[in-house]
Amino acid sequence: AKLGVGFPRQMLDTLIRAVGHSRAKELIYTAKVLRAQEACDIGLVQAVFPAHELDETVTSICSDISKLAPMTMRAVKRMSREATGAEAEGPEA
Repeated sequence: AKLGVGFPRQMLDTLIRAVGHSRAKELIYTAKVLRAQEACDIGLVQAVFPAHELDETVTSICSDISKLAPMTMRAVKRMSREATGAEAEGPEA
């Protein structure tokens, strides 16, 4: 809103699902910039890590995920998208 630039409705829907309708309106109406921990506290991001731990943490999470059954993971991702009304992003999103 500060720059007079709009955004797609789908982005608003995603924000509402992530943080709730009231919080989404607050963020949009005020154009508030959140600190990382605050974004985590309201459910906008899953976790916050110090910069020096980020690569190691991401590698660990990816390693854990890569050990899971691929067909099951595809099914879980599909069901999750269907449950939330989200659209796929890419061939195997």
